[in-house]
Amino acid sequence: MNQVWASLIGVVLGGGMSYLAQLTTARQAARSEDQRQAAQLAEARSSERLQVLREFIQLAHQGICLAEERYGAPDWTSGCTP
Repeated sequence: MNQVWASLIGVVLGGGMSYLAQLTTARQAARSEDQRQAAQLAEARSSERLQVLREFIQLAHQGICLAEERYGAPDWTSGCTP
């Protein structure tokens, strides 16, 4: 009878350890996936910010060029303004 209980305890302990190992592995996989997605989102946002910054710089440059054209023009109404 002692062998039956020892075997039963062994099976229960082994099953519990297996469950805990699978649970830990699943949690780690979920965390690493969340971290990967967060990094991917941060990279996408960074790219969007750079694009907006580039557009701003380009528009600012165009504005400076127009201002210089107006400043150098003989008439204040010239410089690409109707």
